[in-house]
Amino acid sequence: MSDERIETLIREAATLRYSRRQILRRATALGLSASALGTVLARTGTTARAARRQSGPVTINWFNARDTSGFSQQQVDAFNAQSTNIKISYQEQGATTTDLHDKFVTVATAQDPSADIISMDVPFVPEFAAAGWTTPVEDLLPAEERIAFFSGTIQGVTYEDQLYGVRRGSRPDGGTP
Repeated sequence: MSDERIETLIREAATLRYSRRQILRRATALGLSASALGTVLARTGTTARAARRQSGPVTINWFNARDTSGFSQQQVDAFNAQSTNIKISYQEQGATTTDLHDKFVTVATAQDPSADIISMDVPFVPEFAAAGWTTPVEDLLPAEERIAFFSGTIQGVTYEDQLYGVRRGSRPDGGTP
Protein backbone atom coordinates (compact mmCIF):
# COMPACT_ATOMS: atom_id res chain seq x y z
CA MET A 1 0.00 0.00 0.00
CA SER A 2 1.31 3.40 -0.92
CA ASP A 3 1.89 5.81 1.94
CA GLU A 4 1.20 8.55 -0.61
CA ARG A 5 -2.48 7.49 -0.84
CA ILE A 6 -2.81 7.81 2.93
CA GLU A 7 -1.05 11.18 3.02
CA THR A 8 -3.16 12.45 0.12
CA LEU A 9 -6.39 11.46 1.86
CA ILE A 10 -5.25 13.09 5.11
CA ARG A 11 -4.48 16.34 3.24
CA GLU A 12 -7.82 16.22 1.39
CA ALA A 13 -9.74 15.50 4.58
CA ALA A 14 -8.15 18.43 6.38
CA THR A 15 -8.33 20.88 3.47
CA LEU A 16 -11.83 20.02 2.29
CA ARG A 17 -13.13 19.34 5.81
CA TYR A 18 -14.40 15.88 4.94
CA SER A 19 -16.94 14.25 7.19
CA ARG A 20 -16.11 10.82 8.56
CA ARG A 21 -18.47 9.29 5.97
CA GLN A 22 -16.68 11.11 3.13
CA ILE A 23 -13.36 9.79 4.43
CA LEU A 24 -14.75 6.24 4.52
CA ARG A 25 -16.01 6.49 0.94
CA ARG A 26 -12.78 8.06 -0.33
CA ALA A 27 -10.66 5.44 1.47
CA THR A 28 -12.74 2.69 -0.11
CA ALA A 29 -12.31 4.24 -3.55
CA LEU A 30 -8.55 4.38 -2.98
CA GLY A 31 -8.52 0.74 -1.89
CA LEU A 32 -7.15 1.48 1.57
CA SER A 33 -7.23 -1.28 4.18
CA ALA A 34 -9.02 -0.97 7.50
CA SER A 35 -5.73 -0.33 9.29
CA ALA A 36 -4.84 2.43 6.83
CA LEU A 37 -8.29 3.93 7.34
CA GLY A 38 -7.69 3.88 11.10
CA THR A 39 -4.48 5.81 10.51
CA VAL A 40 -6.30 8.41 8.40
CA LEU A 41 -9.09 8.81 10.97
CA ALA A 42 -6.65 9.08 13.85
CA ARG A 43 -4.41 11.59 12.05
CA THR A 44 -7.31 13.77 10.95
CA GLY A 45 -8.99 13.65 14.36
CA THR A 46 -12.25 12.94 12.53
CA THR A 47 -15.44 12.93 14.57
CA ALA A 48 -19.07 13.37 13.62
CA ARG A 49 -18.41 17.09 13.63
CA ALA A 50 -15.21 17.02 11.56
CA ALA A 51 -15.41 20.71 10.80
CA ARG A 52 -14.69 21.53 14.45
CA ARG A 53 -11.44 19.55 14.27
CA GLN A 54 -11.64 18.26 17.81
CA SER A 55 -8.67 16.52 19.32
CA GLY A 56 -8.87 13.25 21.19
CA PRO A 57 -10.20 9.85 20.23
CA VAL A 58 -12.27 9.21 17.12
CA THR A 59 -15.88 8.46 18.02
CA ILE A 60 -17.71 5.86 15.97
CA ASN A 61 -21.50 5.82 16.26
CA TRP A 62 -23.12 2.38 16.27
CA PHE A 63 -26.86 2.28 15.59
CA ASN A 64 -28.40 -0.93 16.89
CA ALA A 65 -31.89 -2.21 17.62
CA ARG A 66 -32.76 -2.50 21.30
CA ASP A 67 -30.72 -5.18 23.05
CA THR A 68 -32.60 -6.23 26.16
CA SER A 69 -29.79 -8.60 27.16
CA GLY A 70 -27.29 -5.77 27.63
CA PHE A 71 -24.63 -7.81 25.77
CA SER A 72 -23.97 -5.17 23.08
CA GLN A 73 -23.45 -2.43 25.65
CA GLN A 74 -21.07 -4.72 27.56
CA GLN A 75 -19.04 -5.26 24.38
CA VAL A 76 -18.87 -1.52 23.77
CA ASP A 77 -17.87 -0.79 27.36
CA ALA A 78 -15.08 -3.40 27.18
CA PHE A 79 -13.81 -1.99 23.86
CA ASN A 80 -13.92 1.61 25.09
CA ALA A 81 -12.03 0.66 28.27
CA GLN A 82 -9.18 -0.80 26.19
CA SER A 83 -9.00 1.74 23.37
CA THR A 84 -7.50 5.20 23.66
CA ASN A 85 -7.73 6.19 19.97
CA ILE A 86 -11.25 5.04 19.09
CA LYS A 87 -14.43 5.18 21.16
CA ILE A 88 -17.78 3.68 20.24
CA SER A 89 -20.97 5.55 20.98
CA TYR A 90 -23.64 2.85 21.27
CA GLN A 91 -27.09 4.10 20.30
CA GLU A 92 -30.18 1.93 20.50
CA GLN A 93 -32.71 3.05 17.93
CA GLY A 94 -35.88 1.09 18.61
CA ALA A 95 -37.42 -2.15 19.70
CA THR A 96 -37.31 -3.85 16.29
CA THR A 97 -35.03 -4.03 13.30
CA THR A 98 -37.79 -2.34 11.30
CA ASP A 99 -37.48 0.66 13.65
CA LEU A 100 -33.73 0.66 13.03
CA HIS A 101 -34.28 0.37 9.27
CA ASP A 102 -36.66 3.33 9.23
CA LYS A 103 -34.33 5.43 11.39
CA PHE A 104 -31.34 4.73 9.18
CA VAL A 105 -33.28 5.38 5.95
CA THR A 106 -34.21 8.78 7.40
CA VAL A 107 -30.60 9.50 8.41
CA ALA A 108 -29.17 8.28 5.09
CA THR A 109 -31.59 10.14 2.83
CA ALA A 110 -30.87 13.33 4.79
CA GLN A 111 -27.13 12.66 4.25
CA ASP A 112 -26.66 12.93 8.01
CA PRO A 113 -23.21 11.50 8.85
CA SER A 114 -24.16 10.48 12.39
CA ALA A 115 -24.35 6.69 11.76
CA ASP A 116 -21.08 4.86 11.15
CA ILE A 117 -21.97 1.27 11.96
CA ILE A 118 -25.48 -0.07 11.69
CA SER A 119 -26.93 -3.39 12.70
CA MET A 120 -29.48 -4.51 10.16
CA ASP A 121 -31.35 -7.58 9.08
CA VAL A 122 -29.96 -9.38 6.05
CA PRO A 123 -32.93 -8.44 3.80
CA PHE A 124 -31.94 -4.76 4.09
CA VAL A 125 -28.38 -5.26 2.80
CA PRO A 126 -29.21 -5.02 -0.94
CA GLU A 127 -31.44 -1.97 -0.43
CA PHE A 128 -28.79 -0.05 1.49
CA ALA A 129 -25.94 -1.12 -0.80
CA ALA A 130 -27.85 -0.23 -3.98
CA ALA A 131 -28.66 3.20 -2.55
CA GLY A 132 -24.99 3.82 -1.75
CA TRP A 133 -25.67 4.13 1.97
CA THR A 134 -23.20 1.44 2.98
CA THR A 135 -19.58 0.76 2.09
CA PRO A 136 -18.14 -2.59 1.03
CA VAL A 137 -16.01 -4.18 3.74
CA GLU A 138 -14.06 -6.71 1.67
CA ASP A 139 -10.75 -5.72 3.29
CA LEU A 140 -12.13 -6.22 6.82
CA LEU A 141 -12.87 -9.89 6.29
CA PRO A 142 -10.53 -11.42 3.71
CA ALA A 143 -11.79 -14.44 1.75
CA GLU A 144 -9.54 -16.84 3.66
CA GLU A 145 -11.17 -15.75 6.95
CA ARG A 146 -14.73 -16.07 5.62
CA ILE A 147 -14.52 -19.86 5.78
CA ALA A 148 -14.93 -19.57 9.56
CA PHE A 149 -18.51 -18.33 8.98
CA PHE A 150 -21.61 -20.13 7.81
CA SER A 151 -21.70 -19.62 4.03
CA GLY A 152 -25.34 -18.48 4.10
CA THR A 153 -24.56 -15.60 6.42
CA ILE A 154 -21.74 -14.40 4.16
CA GLN A 155 -24.00 -14.71 1.11
CA GLY A 156 -26.69 -12.76 2.95
CA VAL A 157 -24.45 -9.72 3.43
CA THR A 158 -23.06 -9.80 -0.12
CA TYR A 159 -24.49 -7.60 -2.85
CA GLU A 160 -23.23 -7.61 -6.44
CA ASP A 161 -20.21 -9.70 -5.38
CA GLN A 162 -19.19 -7.20 -2.69
CA LEU A 163 -19.25 -7.91 1.05
CA TYR A 164 -21.28 -5.25 2.90
CA GLY A 165 -21.33 -6.61 6.41
CA VAL A 166 -20.29 -9.18 8.95
CA ARG A 167 -22.97 -10.91 11.00
CA ARG A 168 -22.27 -11.24 14.69
CA GLY A 169 -22.56 -14.73 16.07
CA SER A 170 -22.58 -16.38 12.65
CA ARG A 171 -19.52 -18.58 13.03
CA PRO A 172 -19.96 -22.34 13.40
CA ASP A 173 -17.85 -22.22 16.56
CA GLY A 174 -20.27 -19.70 18.09
CA GLY A 175 -17.64 -16.95 18.08
CA THR A 176 -18.11 -13.40 16.92
CA PRO A 177 -15.99 -11.53 14.39
